[in-house]
Amino acid sequence: KFSSDVAGPLVFRGLFSNRSAKGIGDGLARYSYGKGSLTEASVLKALEWLKTHQLEDGSWHKSKDATDRLKVAFTGLATLTFLAHGETLASEQYGATLQKGLRWLVGNQQKDGRFAGCAYAHAIATYAVSEGFALTQLPALQDAMDKAVGVIIKGQQPAGMWTYGYAHNGRRDTSVSAWQVQA
Repeated sequence: KFSSDVAGPLVFRGLFSNRSAKGIGDGLARYSYGKGSLTEASVLKALEWLKTHQLEDGSWHKSKDATDRLKVAFTGLATLTFLAHGETLASEQYGATLQKGLRWLVGNQQKDGRFAGCAYAHAIATYAVSEGFALTQLPALQDAMDKAVGVIIKGQQPAGMWTYGYAHNGRRDTSVSAWQVQA
């Protein structure tokens, strides 16, 4: 049995401090072994590529089906990339891109809270919306996050793991579970 000696909610001080310009600079200075300018240039090149390849509707996959697991997953992962770099809706260079990605995710969430039938894609989208809420505090993102997390909680099996499609069939999948925990 798992037990915890935590008396109340977890508090993560400075959780997003590494996403500020100072935090990025400090991290590059500390961990890049003198290659920080090359590392950051590569990250910015990737962000630019994602920005130029975002579809007009805000997603990152050409499927016409908004519930397509690849469209949901790719949009979630691309959105997470901008958030991980510390971009916000107020960011001059990437704010509009991020806003379109988050808006697409929220706008394509199903009534039951799912983003897709695929547990991987759902968890990735939930993770992106949750990170977006943590950084922006927008109520629309909180509503989407709460519904999406509810799907994950309902999909957890009694033994604590998850499997494909949130089935309660006793099958446990480590990679599916890891995405759920991350979300």
